[in-house]
Amino acid sequence: MKILWTVNLVPMDVADHLGIQTVVLGGWVESMAARLRKFEGLELAIACKTEKDNKFDTVVNGVRYFSMGYDAGTSL
Repeated sequence: MKILWTVNLVPMDVADHLGIQTVVLGGWVESMAARLRKFEGLELAIACKTEKDNKFDTVVNGVRYFSMGYDAGTSL
C-alpha cells in the first residue's frame, strides 16, 4: 500500500538530515511515521509545505520526503 501524507511543516527527521532550520512543532508526525514504517509492504511519502526556494526529494529512515513550495509573499 502507498500513502501520500501532506503536512504543513518540515519534520525534524528530514530537517536534521538536510541541515535546514524548521519550527519545533508536529512531533506527532515523526511518531506516526515511525509507527507506519513498521507495516510490511507500506510505502510512505510525506509532502512538506516549504517556501518555494527550499526544494528537496529525499528518503530518511525509509520515508520519502519532498517539498511542496509556496510563495510566502503572495496571498490567496
